Amino acid sequence: KVVVAAVDDPNEVVRDGAVNALATWPNNWPGDTEVAVPLLKLATSGKKLSHQVQGVRGYLRYVQEDEKLAKVAELLPNVQRPAEKRLAIAVVGTIPTPATLEMLLTFASDEAVAEEAYLAIVNVAGHRSLRNRSAELRQNALRTVVRQSSNDATKKKARELLARN
Repeated sequence: KVVVAAVDDPNEVVRDGAVNALATWPNNWPGDTEVAVPLLKLATSGKKLSHQVQGVRGYLRYVQEDEKLAKVAELLPNVQRPAEKRLAIAVVGTIPTPATLEMLLTFASDEAVAEEAYLAIVNVAGHRSLRNRSAELRQNALRTVVRQSSNDATKKKARELLARN
């Protein structure tokens, strides 16, 4: 509570220190779930761009442990920079669901992070728990990778997964 209050301190040094403390809060989830709300607030309405960036990064570290996909989707409108998009891709790329493939296809439309998204698509689409679900979505996602990726290894893996279907 003290750190959260210090985010609005009139002293800039105190504010910056509080933002840094929140963004790097020890990962003791689920015991520290109260930090999610102030991190999301920083990400969406931080007073300085650097505070917003730290809020995005801290929040994405938090969601690695809890309700990943829904929380990342909630944060997406505030994820503008390639570094934060890459972190979001890394977080959702571990969740083998059809909704993940849809989100990754959205990321793939951004040239700055497309290759990371393509690799994550291949990894998610190849996950055994997703093989018998959403076949059409999986195939469309993999075809997108084959058509658009510039990475030969990623394309090869996508082709192999398509051949198994």
